[in-house]
Amino acid sequence: MTRLSENLSDEQREVFNLVNSSKGYCTVETLKANSELPFYVIRQGLQLLTQIGLVQAVQLPDRPIRNVVYVPAYRALSETDQVRELELGLLRNELEKGLML
Repeated sequence: MTRLSENLSDEQREVFNLVNSSKGYCTVETLKANSELPFYVIRQGLQLLTQIGLVQAVQLPDRPIRNVVYVPAYRALSETDQVRELELGLLRNELEKGLML
């Protein structure tokens, strides 16, 4: 668990642990099936975890037969994910811009 995740609420930490224990990608529905948390808590937790860079959000096709429908899916990011480096670089740039104002 990272230093950032130490500041999460109990519900947010539970959502993080659910995503982290999932193999591959998970959806709100699959997380709900393994938790007593309400849907809105899971959705809000995923949104926060995505914004702070602990979880990656993607759109995956669901039953691609005729009309492909895409559903939001999530996966935990590890310390070695290159996605984090990109996000940290963007965050640093934004912080530097803010400090220069």
